[in-house]
Amino acid sequence: MPTKIDTVVIFVLPILAVIISFFVKPTFFTSIFLFLALPGLYLSVRAPKYILKSLVFSLLAGIPLMVILEYIGGASSAWAFPSSVFDFYLLGRVSTEVVLWAFFNIYTVVIFYEFMFDHHKKVSLWNRKMWALVWYLVGWSILFVFLFVFMESNIVIPYFYLSFGVIVFFLPIIIATLSYRRILPKMAYSLVYFSYLSLLYEITALNLGWWYFPGKEFVGHITLFNISFPLEELVFWIILFAPAVISAFEYLDDDCK
Repeated sequence: MPTKIDTVVIFVLPILAVIISFFVKPTFFTSIFLFLALPGLYLSVRAPKYILKSLVFSLLAGIPLMVILEYIGGASSAWAFPSSVFDFYLLGRVSTEVVLWAFFNIYTVVIFYEFMFDHHKKVSLWNRKMWALVWYLVGWSILFVFLFVFMESNIVIPYFYLSFGVIVFFLPIIIATLSYRRILPKMAYSLVYFSYLSLLYEITALNLGWWYFPGKEFVGHITLFNISFPLEELVFWIILFAPAVISAFEYLDDDCK
């Protein structure tokens, strides 16, 4: 069961990550561990019985889809990352850091949610609903291969951030709101924490050059602390990312209670 100390720790960790980052100026690779893996590690220590369940969901939900989104998003100039510290790029474009970033983003959200709210006596690693995720990813993969072949690997989609944000983030939340409203208060609390964490990460990242937004096809921009980033980034990643993950997790791998 979570305690007040747990709440204090998870809210303090992002602040420590910001302080360390501005003093040390680490790479994007290191930032993933400072901002995402450390809270995930703390929660894993506090709730070890949820580790495998969170790993399975995060690996399935995060890595295949992020490879596709990063390949298209980078080509469409929706966002950009600095050169990888590794020589290996999936499909020639997707860096190791981006894959890790996606995995730890989802893992930390899921294990936070499990530890803070879903206190199951028995943890199931797989159920039949999870096959929906598998077929969902198969569908995305087939679409990606079609675009890859049809557009000769140069997949550029106008207003890509807005398009995928509505499909991947906004729609699952709408479905959750209509289908199982009991989890909405839990989603709201998770939204507060991860909006706080992600906003600190965003401000630090843009100041230190961990990512940037070279394109012009955005709905608008927002300026905070003398830095500017797309409105889509605020809405879809900073605000809606955690609720979208929880919505999908509850439907696919949990009991919707």
